[in-house]
Amino acid sequence: MPTLALLTLLFRSLVILVSVWSGGEPPVVEPPVVEPPVTEPDDASPRVPPADADPAPPAAPAPPADPARAILERARAATEGMSRFSADLRYVVEDVLEGRTTARGGRVLYERRTLEDGGDRLAVVFTSITENNRRRTRDRHYAIQGRWLAEVDRESRVFVKRAIAPAGERFDPFDLGEGGFPLPVGQDPDAVLAEFTAEPLALPTEGLLARLPREQAEGIRLVPRPGTPMAEDVSELELFYDRATGIPLGVRVTKGAKLETVLLSQIARDPEFTEDEQSRLSLEPPGEGWSVDIR
Repeated sequence: MPTLALLTLLFRSLVILVSVWSGGEPPVVEPPVVEPPVTEPDDASPRVPPADADPAPPAAPAPPADPARAILERARAATEGMSRFSADLRYVVEDVLEGRTTARGGRVLYERRTLEDGGDRLAVVFTSITENNRRRTRDRHYAIQGRWLAEVDRESRVFVKRAIAPAGERFDPFDLGEGGFPLPVGQDPDAVLAEFTAEPLALPTEGLLARLPREQAEGIRLVPRPGTPMAEDVSELELFYDRATGIPLGVRVTKGAKLETVLLSQIARDPEFTEDEQSRLSLEPPGEGWSVDIR
């Protein structure tokens, strides 16, 4: 089972140009006209182009003042009006020093709710794990709402619910500055840039994120500013979005010699959740026959 620190990082760690040419009647030939000599103006005099001179070409559009901010703005706009989100998930943890890689497969589910209804809900469902080149199936998920995190092992029928924030406070699983599931949904660009320096990032050519759709993805690198919470153990965050929609496609978190990568696919905006998916989002304890531990 992943440690609480890994789970905390996982949860705290998801658009001109038109030219027209037209011809007129053939020109009328007029007798030549002798023009008087032209007196060159002084250097200080304004030079007025002839009336029949070709107009100057239009200036090229200026590039965005801050391309990294533009990416964050598109990402925030992507979630406006969105109430639900789901995607298939591939989550890989690589320990470079130990030469060990662990890969988990499953789904991520998100539902927006009002504070009066308990706040937004997030669930990460793992259905497989691969360690030491051995893959096995599993049925374990983690759900978060408000200040509570639930770990649910359906195979062992164990339910553990624990507080991850003090009473009266609300934990935002997508808050990059606070940490959490590395899926930036609805982030305020000003808030992000207060916690991180940002720059555009080329798409990876190797590893899990080499699978990103190159014709539609764009990336941004975030480096925690000194003294911020993330700076304690995170070197950088690499975020990748769909250029047209702003929906998150992948994330890579560098923590020293450890790399944590999330790749999303089969992304659905505002899907209708099945009964099983609704149950994954719930933090209510199961019925009889379960071991229940609430801390």
